[in-house]
Amino acid sequence: MLEHLSPIPPKPAPPAPLEEAKRFDVQKPFWGDLGELVRYPCQGRALIALLAGGGVLAALQVVSTFLISKATTMEPAVVYVTVLGFGALAGYANLYLREIIRQSSRAVAEPPDWPLIEVHWDDLVVPLLKMLASFSICYGVALACWLAGAPVVVPLFFVALGTLYFPMSLLILSVLGRVLPAIDPRNVVAAILKVCREYLVVLAFIFGAATIGILAHAYLSQLLYPLGVFLSWPLTVYLVLLTAHILGRLYALCREEKLGPLFLALVKGTSVE
Repeated sequence: MLEHLSPIPPKPAPPAPLEEAKRFDVQKPFWGDLGELVRYPCQGRALIALLAGGGVLAALQVVSTFLISKATTMEPAVVYVTVLGFGALAGYANLYLREIIRQSSRAVAEPPDWPLIEVHWDDLVVPLLKMLASFSICYGVALACWLAGAPVVVPLFFVALGTLYFPMSLLILSVLGRVLPAIDPRNVVAAILKVCREYLVVLAFIFGAATIGILAHAYLSQLLYPLGVFLSWPLTVYLVLLTAHILGRLYALCREEKLGPLFLALVKGTSVE
């Protein structure tokens, strides 16, 4: 009933119609289906994204580290190409992660196909700018406090608040395709309060995934460099893909009675209370 809320239709090219795709049981909490969760990034297009994305990011880190160590200054052309490459990669990764959230929110158990890009600005840049707007709202205050020289506890406090806020903001943005409802504190807080227990489980997973990723980069990359870099980056991509899937499953689990009516009210522009 509430599966097609977004006013901006997705642009995947699925190998089979969505109605025929394998689905998971929306009545079963995602934390009770750990086997399916851990397998999700290792199947279909997600596995290709894991291996290719992790390999490219690892290669970029190794090459950039080598260039920086060998040169006192970076050529403007090299900087421009590097920034452009990272921007294009980030833009497409953002599209794919949001498509994972959208598909998972519809109870689709398989990773989506690659998003199709028809107009570079509308299909690649605008979605990335929307995500960056959401990210900036969540962590901008912490950055401003740090730049202003505030005591370290102050920016850390706002980082904690941003981390509490951002996953739900990203979920709203991915399902609705609109940035304004996703950055409005009234909407985000209302959604969090409606699924507080389930959301705490999602946050606990995100905290654990972030801890594993940080430790992998801090120790694995250093102890086994450069091989460790090619191990830590695929692990990071795996955790990111898994996090996107879990966010979508959060919506699927709580759609009928909690999040669905609220998101539908956002589409109609009515009160979320």
